[in-house]
Amino acid sequence: MKITIIIPTHNEGESIGALLNAIFSELAKMPQHTWSILIVDGKSTDNTLDIVRTFKNVHVISEKEKRGLGYAYITGMNYAIDTLRADAFLEFDGD
Repeated sequence: MKITIIIPTHNEGESIGALLNAIFSELAKMPQHTWSILIVDGKSTDNTLDIVRTFKNVHVISEKEKRGLGYAYITGMNYAIDTLRADAFLEFDGD
């Protein structure tokens, strides 16, 4: 099964690296699935995207303007279905 984890972010530079490390650690325990992580960033002004881009196998959508959590989830769901061809997705906030 192809599963995408959708994580909206906005100025999560202090926590996003540890969060992604923890996620990748847990995903390694479930090799029966194909996992992808999708960050939908709401125009962070800190180093969130710089940190995210140091990780391999993380997809990023960078919004031109902050549009809110609901919009980020809808954008992420559409991308997961249409582009990543996910069978299912999980979602949670980046902080």
